[in-house]
Amino acid sequence: MTDYLLIESNSTTINLDYSFDYEKKIQLINYRIPFGIYNISSSLKTNTFKVNGSTVTLEEGCYEDGYNLASQIQSKLQVIDSNYTCTFDNITKKITISNSSISFDLNFDDSNIHIILGFSGNKSSANTHTGDYPINLIPFACIYLQFNNATVENLILSNELDISNCISIPVENQFSSYLKPDSGDEFAIIKLKSNRRSFTINFFVIINGEKYSLDLNNGKYFLKFRVL
Repeated sequence: MTDYLLIESNSTTINLDYSFDYEKKIQLINYRIPFGIYNISSSLKTNTFKVNGSTVTLEEGCYEDGYNLASQIQSKLQVIDSNYTCTFDNITKKITISNSSISFDLNFDDSNIHIILGFSGNKSSANTHTGDYPINLIPFACIYLQFNNATVENLILSNELDISNCISIPVENQFSSYLKPDSGDEFAIIKLKSNRRSFTINFFVIINGEKYSLDLNNGKYFLKFRVL
């Protein structure tokens, strides 16, 4: 009979009901991670940019469509100058920022928000700037689960960073719980150290080649492991 380890928690520290007498191997086969994650967030460096040297700071939150994002940008820009507008085109899926009276530049230094807004980088002075590509409301390809007090076998390291003891969960470009049903797909094997009654899972993402801790905003996640 196959044994399973089920974890449902909103804490990153997992306390087991028992400790193993020897090193135990488990394998993730099913998960559910709620999308309470803020895509516009100071912790991800996705909530600020500059226009003509003035910093624009967006309200942090989970923005699910381009219209809400454009509305937020426009309201913040009009605090600086009432002639600013920001629109979203539902056909091209691009953001356009304009000013009817002055030219302006866009600066995304030390910010990742250009990835979400669809700009390839800083923009020099003009009256209108339209994104180079469609908006990308989820600016990361995977959610990484990093295990402490455990080791991960057969680990495939990220091309961007040397990441140890991690499992990566692919992210679909949609706003819902990330759900993986039981299937033939299997993740790397995790070795729990003996005589440990707890281990820690750190959630993080990689954006623009940098590692950022992920805040689940107290959302409860579910992990199902097969005990090998």
